[in-house]
Amino acid sequence: MGDAVNAKAGKPTASVVRFLDGPTRVYLPKTFSGIILADMGIDRPANQRSPEAFTIETGEEQIAQADAGVIFYATDSGGEESKAKFRANPLWKRLTAGQKGAVHEGKDEIWMNSVSLQGAQLVLDDRARIFKVDPAKA
Repeated sequence: MGDAVNAKAGKPTASVVRFLDGPTRVYLPKTFSGIILADMGIDRPANQRSPEAFTIETGEEQIAQADAGVIFYATDSGGEESKAKFRANPLWKRLTAGQKGAVHEGKDEIWMNSVSLQGAQLVLDDRARIFKVDPAKA
């Protein structure tokens, strides 16, 4: 499916952001969501390619650390206030300026907490729907 996504979307870079009751995090390649992106062949921005780090903790003023062609985000049960602040911030709005449909929300319980083969398949199904590609093509 990654080849289809890259062909259709012009090889986008992707970030994964999670809003929490606490620091907002950008998830890197060693995380569940990062592994899925890597397996799909979706590239990450240069600042998110660390082979050692797990996440980047970020505040509203540093949200540019999440900049990418596509941003996926999820919100845990305590992160609604944080999400509202970030989404209202002009810096968030500049992350994907001019790229219609470049920010996509996923369910936290699937994208972040379902660390399993079944969970990965659900994330892949969501991404196929987002990019309008056939989920059955690997």
